[in-house]
Amino acid sequence: MAALVETEPRHQASGATEQFPEITNYSGIRSLSIIGLHIKEMGSPPIMSSKEQAKHGATIFSSYFAIKTLTDLNHSGLLDASSAGQVESLLANPTVQFIKKQFWNKDKLDPQKTHHQKLIQIMEGHELWLKNLLKRQDPPSQEFVAHQVKLVQNGLESFDKTIIANMRLAFSIAKKHQGHGLDLEDLLSHAYESLMLATAKYYFGAKFRFSTYATWWIRQGVLRAIQDFGLSIRLPVHVHEKLSKIKKYK
Repeated sequence: MAALVETEPRHQASGATEQFPEITNYSGIRSLSIIGLHIKEMGSPPIMSSKEQAKHGATIFSSYFAIKTLTDLNHSGLLDASSAGQVESLLANPTVQFIKKQFWNKDKLDPQKTHHQKLIQIMEGHELWLKNLLKRQDPPSQEFVAHQVKLVQNGLESFDKTIIANMRLAFSIAKKHQGHGLDLEDLLSHAYESLMLATAKYYFGAKFRFSTYATWWIRQGVLRAIQDFGLSIRLPVHVHEKLSKIKKYK
């Protein structure tokens, strides 16, 4: 059924070659409820320029590799008791777990695509660096661990800011798809979850803006929810899109 939902925008190379993933029971941005945050922030969400979006995207991207580094260091047993406790607490953060889970799978990237080539090179370079670091069996300094922790914390902050700044976009897309068996609150939930997914996956080195990338993911998430839960007779997404356009112009 997920195959009925496109896995990447046709007009651009988004890098989305995986099936649309399941996102269930993710309670929101850290300790905040998604719907509660929507009600609180929709009045005047901050405006974020394309340059700022790219900057936050780079920060989130870097945080993934810091998460990977801290995870492997924690498993290696090389951290002292104080650092291990701090790292374990950070890695238990729901947003950290979300970013780690939704980041690109190297084996599913297409080396024929330029930005996929860059992603593969970065990921393989980090893997080699981390392998050599662990091979030395030297306990990392507290300064090194603190730097990795700071990278993750910066990523969490950028993740939150990106979500909040793009909530109006998610709201507008969800609102356009009312009347197909799901109420607005359900549509908003799927739209915000898809926005989180786009935020975790966005590669700042790609040649398109985050808002373009997020629009595609949000739209796909909402359409998939309608397909799976809204319509009594399930239709391919492209058929549902045509029906929506017909209804709009009636």
